[in-house]
Amino acid sequence: MLRYFKALCAIAVLVLAPHSLGAQEAASPPELLKKIWNGPDFDANDFAPEVYQKIPKELLVSILSEQRSIYGPALRVEATKDPHKFLVETKSYTIPTLLKQNTTGQLTGLLFRFALVKDMKHEDLLDHMKQQTATQSFLLMQNGKVHAENNSDAQLAVGSAFKLYVLDQVAQRVRDGDLSWQDKVTLEQRHISYPGGTMQNEPVGKKFVLLDVARNMIAISDNTATDLLMDLVGQESVMLPGETSPALTTQQLFHLKADEQTAEAYRKAGPEERARILAALPAQLPTIDKVSVPLTEGVEWYLSNRELCEIVTKVKDIKGVFVNPGVAEPDNWTSYAYKGGSEIGVLNMTYALEDPDGNNWCFSTTWNAEQELDVTYLIALVATLLESPESVQAALR
Repeated sequence: MLRYFKALCAIAVLVLAPHSLGAQEAASPPELLKKIWNGPDFDANDFAPEVYQKIPKELLVSILSEQRSIYGPALRVEATKDPHKFLVETKSYTIPTLLKQNTTGQLTGLLFRFALVKDMKHEDLLDHMKQQTATQSFLLMQNGKVHAENNSDAQLAVGSAFKLYVLDQVAQRVRDGDLSWQDKVTLEQRHISYPGGTMQNEPVGKKFVLLDVARNMIAISDNTATDLLMDLVGQESVMLPGETSPALTTQQLFHLKADEQTAEAYRKAGPEERARILAALPAQLPTIDKVSVPLTEGVEWYLSNRELCEIVTKVKDIKGVFVNPGVAEPDNWTSYAYKGGSEIGVLNMTYALEDPDGNNWCFSTTWNAEQELDVTYLIALVATLLESPESVQAALR
């Protein structure tokens, strides 16, 4: 799916440069971080020269401006027990930030983690999630036991979270010996879709390692990678629970969203007529403005949180695919598998997590609405819940 909340999910890594030596006393990290966050500009010598060899100052200003526009100005910056970790406090959010300086006080590294909500008790988080939209669901499980749920059997629109089912089919072909994760697969014109992802920018005919394509589909929600893999395993094999027709490719979804008449015919049709409708779709993608519209009812991928917990638990141990922790704090979990999905009016986030005690957790949540969601706030709610095993336990009190 198009990553409508990609700016919110982007972690701004500004580089780690070698420490340079100098006699000047290092600047106060909280004061420097607050100054840089609040902008609108910063002094060129706030960052070490090595940083500018990797990232131009104009790009740094843009990244910081984007953070400020999303979360608001910094009211204060608090230090933590970790000498490199600080908490940027805005009116509504706390943004954990990792910072490194050289001996002259210049920044050599800066990492913004996902924002956490302020002024909310953990035990109120799950109830607050319910209240954000009329159509909402979640499921929280530990070692297969349900600890909390809301509407968790309802099949709601989940966007790119359906790609877990594509991954499962690829993995099945590998287990059967029909494919190997090291096989080379070829990008064809028929696979090219809109972002998320980057593979749409690669030349047609280029060969890719299968594992890399699968990683792109999951880690950066690459739509072109998804359509390539669905072509590889056969679209007819990617069946979502309760459906009588195969899952749509991302290209097909974009075509249907762009054409209300065809979308209506598809909604009303049975499996054979749906197949004919899809076969007749044009080869050229519709213009992006026709695609960037709110949730089109019946033209999506519909799954329940229970189904998503089952599939993510099934595929979570595939090595080399789940490299994106989403909003879960990776330092606090032994392992993680994450896939989400979004479009205007849709947000899903699904996690399989293992804590240091060996407990396996699954959390899946979905919001659907007819209008644009406040994804900044919703993502911060989930980040606050999944910051650590302790934060999850606190939410269950």
